[in-house]
Amino acid sequence: ATTASSEDATTVMNQSSNKRSNSNNIHQNNKLGVWQGTALLTADCLGVGILALPQSIHVLGWVNGLAFLILQLPINYYSGYILAWTAVQVENEWKQQQQRSRHDPQAVGEEEFALEMTRIKKEQENDEGTS
Repeated sequence: ATTASSEDATTVMNQSSNKRSNSNNIHQNNKLGVWQGTALLTADCLGVGILALPQSIHVLGWVNGLAFLILQLPINYYSGYILAWTAVQVENEWKQQQQRSRHDPQAVGEEEFALEMTRIKKEQENDEGTS
């Protein structure tokens, strides 16, 4: 009985490892670098701003509209800086977490392992019940 349960545990660990490696491959194929992310966010923000600019100038007038744009410059610069800084921090934390999970199977989580074992036991019970 203990040999079967240790074999089940090994099987679950291998399946979990395969799922992680497949997940890593998906993330590596869709990886967006910091500069690419910055360009994407900049294009998104500029696109929305440029589309709204004519209406804003129409409502505020030329003088007030241009003054408002100039006053918004430091706010937009600071918010862009915060977004870029946050993107770098998240990417660094993700890389550290990936390294920990590769070296320490416990970092993956005992809860995931327990859930997988429960699922396998239920499948075995269902197979025994139908046989």
